[in-house]
Amino acid sequence: MLSTLQKHYVVWPSEEDTTRHYRKFDRVVGLVPQSICLYKTYTYQAAVVTREEVELCVKSELESELLWDDYQYFSIIQSVGDEWVASVWVWSAADVAFSNTVTHIIPALAYEFGLVEENRCVVIHQEGDERWVAFIDSGIVSKVIKCKPSLERIISQQINHFSTAVYGEANSSFEGVELRAFDREVPKVSVLNLGKLPVYQDISNPKTFYKPICMVILLGILALIIDYSIIQYKDSRVSDSLTVLQSETADLVKIRSQDADTLRVVNAIASLKQEQHQLAHIINMMLEQLPKDVVLSQLTYSSDALVITGKALEPLKVLDVVTTFNGVESARLIGDVVPIKDDDRQAFKMELGIQ
Repeated sequence: MLSTLQKHYVVWPSEEDTTRHYRKFDRVVGLVPQSICLYKTYTYQAAVVTREEVELCVKSELESELLWDDYQYFSIIQSVGDEWVASVWVWSAADVAFSNTVTHIIPALAYEFGLVEENRCVVIHQEGDERWVAFIDSGIVSKVIKCKPSLERIISQQINHFSTAVYGEANSSFEGVELRAFDREVPKVSVLNLGKLPVYQDISNPKTFYKPICMVILLGILALIIDYSIIQYKDSRVSDSLTVLQSETADLVKIRSQDADTLRVVNAIASLKQEQHQLAHIINMMLEQLPKDVVLSQLTYSSDALVITGKALEPLKVLDVVTTFNGVESARLIGDVVPIKDDDRQAFKMELGIQ
């Protein structure tokens, strides 16, 4: 996905390429030829100066040497043991002009230094018929030598003694030594960032969007805090309104509770009256419909039953009569029917089921 959004191009000064169409996020690296650069190395004690102070020291050194009225430079500052080592390329600003719009300006040799991974190796840099040899030790460019025909054999011996890893252009050699292809196709981000122009936003470098991303996160957190505060405020308002409403309706709730109690009492009284009416109706029917020989001695009433004690000539006939009464669900004799001495009637006990 990233490779689709961002292409990597390399251009040289005064090299105009109208066939390419650069897009917004493309990386266009302008290479400064080594032939117009001076290479310098500055060393500072880490116990004396900080990393930020080293940059100021390098700038002060260059200004004191008065190399050109208007110059540009590129520096790689690294910590080696207890020292800061600054590898510096400096050139005249008037000698470098790019026809294309570039996003980075990096010396060609420093660009190739960013393509190797080994901490101890040799880089052979070539521009036309000219060559430079860079000795890399402990991950820094310790020495840069411009090759001359008379010195090539001596330099070759130094290379063989220094390292067997020799990098350069593919399918080329130096004094019989085959040059390795560079480890990377694109330099390390740490090297690229040193030459990045301020106006370019490199989407492959997370640090580029560090501040915007942090700002978005902070705004999101702030929005959540505001939403939470609004919710809490509204919840507090609702709670206060509920408290006031409960206070204002307390008397109404009390009245409703009293009304409910009163309604229960009224319903109970009405139920008792209904039962009384029903009982009176059954007793009235007994007086009207029971045979004249029936004598009732006791009535016992509960909510759903009426127990009758009495005597009659034919208790079963009494049972048949009361069964026909409205409001009587069932009727049955309780116990035995007992004859009464000196009387033609029989004693009985009967239970009526009331609706």
